[in-house]
Amino acid sequence: LFRSLTHTRREALEKTEKQLETIDQLHLEYAKRAAPFNNWMEGATEDLQDMFIVHTIEEIEGLIAAHEQFKSTLPDADREREAIQGIQNEAQKIADYNHIKLASGNPYTTITPQIINSKWEKVQQLVPKRDGALQNEQDKQQSNEHLRLQFAKQANVVGPWIQTKMEEIGRIAIEMNGTLEDQLDHLKQYEQRIIDYKPNIDKLEQRHQIGRAH
Repeated sequence: LFRSLTHTRREALEKTEKQLETIDQLHLEYAKRAAPFNNWMEGATEDLQDMFIVHTIEEIEGLIAAHEQFKSTLPDADREREAIQGIQNEAQKIADYNHIKLASGNPYTTITPQIINSKWEKVQQLVPKRDGALQNEQDKQQSNEHLRLQFAKQANVVGPWIQTKMEEIGRIAIEMNGTLEDQLDHLKQYEQRIIDYKPNIDKLEQRHQIGRAH
């Protein structure tokens, strides 16, 4: 009887030892996968909050493309998070089933499942905020580009007009003939044409100021 009890006890101890080894291996596996995933989440959090300054549509489109690429990796990241949590759950399940009281925490890492979930939720919250910030900047750059095109179009008309008028006035000064009164009338006609055209120049200046304000 004593021998039988000793044998039974030895078997129980060996079984417990194997279970503890399994739990230990699961804890080690959890730590190996939790560390890089935690680093990835910290890097992602930093990138999602990174301030950006752009000056062209191409630059903001580049940032949007990079952000979309990042978002495409999120399903895989979520699967990795669930796998890491599954390792921890498996270790706890073995311990609970066999009435093994585990020491508090994982001996190989301080990164708890709660920390992982908290950081993952932070990433999930920051993604739509980044979406909104990038979209606002894209709208702004498209508006700026529209203003630039309008200004260029107007400048291409006003610039040559001013050049032509300067040349004409220069010729008038050299080629003046007739009475002084005739010459004065001629100059007044030119002055009136310039005054009539002034709203176009004012419009160009207004567009320039709006562009600078943006």
